[in-house]
Amino acid sequence: MLGNKVDATGCPLCDCNESPPVCTTTGTTSATDSGAPTACNLVCSNGYVVDGGCKICKCYETPPCTCGIKPTTSDVYCIDKTTIERYTDYCVRELNNTCHYYYQRCPIAIKFVITKGSFTYNDLTKFLTDLRVPLDAVSIEINPTKNEVTFYVKQDYIPTGIKDTEIAKFIETSVKDSGSNDGYAFVIQGDTTSTTMGYGNVIVVSLIGLFIALFM
Repeated sequence: MLGNKVDATGCPLCDCNESPPVCTTTGTTSATDSGAPTACNLVCSNGYVVDGGCKICKCYETPPCTCGIKPTTSDVYCIDKTTIERYTDYCVRELNNTCHYYYQRCPIAIKFVITKGSFTYNDLTKFLTDLRVPLDAVSIEINPTKNEVTFYVKQDYIPTGIKDTEIAKFIETSVKDSGSNDGYAFVIQGDTTSTTMGYGNVIVVSLIGLFIALFM
């Protein structure tokens, strides 16, 4: 693992490093470390400049930006019934030293209908590996009466350039590659108050719970 790219403040971004940062020069330290760069005799009230994922012994000339007044918007309850799409209190600093409040988005919701066999642990593992997302990026709902699995994928974890329809294809391919299972996936459309999904018989589980449900 090469880790994530970082922004000018050293915060990790949802994108992978092509190569890991090497911080071996005197006066540098990893951007994820706290404190001053090694062997740096500067005390920077505005923070240290980050170059290539490493803090260098150079101060920001201007103070870090602030977000100011948070935009006023109405909360939107997402279709997963747990996430609220809205501006948070977290102030994000971009590479160009501009700041904005972090906007929490609804997850991508995709329904997978099993037409042959079952959805297995191996299918799930392949899906996560192919999409390059961690366990905590996805939650799942199982509807055993309809033989359906609904995926909720957090948008901030989705690699750059991947569309929701492509995620649906990842799910289909992960299942079909096993040779014994099959099905089709599609992106769920509609507003957050939709009642067309039949929640009455749905079992909501974490991915760890899903593993247990599949293999007990």
